[in-house]
Amino acid sequence: MPARQTVPPLVVLPTLSTAPGAPPRGQQAYSALRSLVLSGRVPVGARLPSTRALADALGVARNTVLEALDRLGLDGLVQCRRGSGCRVVATLPPATGRSGPATPPLHATGVRHRAFALGLPAIDDFPLDLWGRLTRRRWRTATPTLLGYGSPGGYRPLREALAQHLRQTRAVSCTWEQVVIAPGARSALALAARSVLRPRDEVWMEDPGYMPAAHLLTSEGLRIRPVAVNAHGLDVAHGRRRWPRARGAYVTPSHQFPLGLTMTLARRLQVLEWAAAADRWVFEDDYDTEFRHDGPPLASLQSLDRHERVFYIGTVSKRLLPAIRIAYVVVPPRALDGVLRAQADSDRHASLIDQAVLAEAMAEGHVARHARRMRALYAERRAALLDTLGTEAADVLTVLAPAAGLHVVAWLARGIGEDDAVQAARAARLEVYGLRAYSHRPQPPALLLGYGAAPASQLVDATHTLAAILRRIRKRR
Repeated sequence: MPARQTVPPLVVLPTLSTAPGAPPRGQQAYSALRSLVLSGRVPVGARLPSTRALADALGVARNTVLEALDRLGLDGLVQCRRGSGCRVVATLPPATGRSGPATPPLHATGVRHRAFALGLPAIDDFPLDLWGRLTRRRWRTATPTLLGYGSPGGYRPLREALAQHLRQTRAVSCTWEQVVIAPGARSALALAARSVLRPRDEVWMEDPGYMPAAHLLTSEGLRIRPVAVNAHGLDVAHGRRRWPRARGAYVTPSHQFPLGLTMTLARRLQVLEWAAAADRWVFEDDYDTEFRHDGPPLASLQSLDRHERVFYIGTVSKRLLPAIRIAYVVVPPRALDGVLRAQADSDRHASLIDQAVLAEAMAEGHVARHARRMRALYAERRAALLDTLGTEAADVLTVLAPAAGLHVVAWLARGIGEDDAVQAARAARLEVYGLRAYSHRPQPPALLLGYGAAPASQLVDATHTLAAILRRIRKRR
């Protein structure tokens, strides 16, 4: 008969904070117990102290401890049975000098995108097991509200979490009420444009720029007016001369797509001055500056706006997965009623369950931790790509490596046509795009090479293949 396991003595637990702005006590209790389990101070197989003892030690209600233990059960760390308490079933492995997750994440096995795919994050490195547990927990505890149509604007806890995140990381000036959730960045753009512009209004579009946004605005009945981009960003003087009647401008100031440039402060102020001088609106798309390689993300254009003229648009698709169709638009107060009416009149609503899962993932720190891991991973993939381009393709490509984002721009050497390069690369199963596909005007021939979706080794092999292809094209000429 096996020896009966004893309950370990109650280890010291941290005092929960009551300071203004501190996380909810339930979240603090969960974090404290999770740290206790992962620390290894309670060995695998041993029972935790009773819920009453834990509640007394933490200074919280017993129900708060029960909820925290339930979450640890969903995390796969403890197993609780009525009448026999909770036992630790997983903990951290012995230290190896490297930090990592408590348990290896379940990845999207079998996912292998072509090298250089544009606009895709590292789907193969997404923690599916964690997200699955969060989703199952949400479905299991779903309230009638979450199973309904929801309130205008979206799920309030998510709106609150996003508002706090944007204030802290992008200096966005907003309340949670200004954050409106939509199923994708283009849906968010459509809601914003529909609320303040009329059919046949003109909208400035960066050239080269993000063509899917141009197509979306055209489908809304608006007329796209291309405006040149230079080293400082959108050329406002060119826009004023060429399209003086425009009532809107779509810009990517923190990381211009596709060139990767950053709009200067002087140029940002010019854009805002142009908008404030008349009944004009700016649509700021901050699509992937979460991944900046030389410092923290930049403050937003919206943070400089003193006349309530900027719509700030973002998405979680790059941070997490494209399949998680949640985006948001921070709406100027004067336009909020119009956006909510436009949303009520359309079907541009994101799943409430998905919103609730994301809100919990943000509150529990999962999203921030994943973003930190991805920044390190993308820095590794970027370095591998740039190193190989520099050593193996310098004779056929000149690379512009932006300080943010998930792609580089590679200008083709003389004698290599863009169309020929794109066709030959795709025939070799390389997901290559030409710069011309994103411009209304002629541009020097260049390729856009994404590095987010493919492992470093695949990027290195693909760069060797691409360089050989480009040399053959040049030799034929």
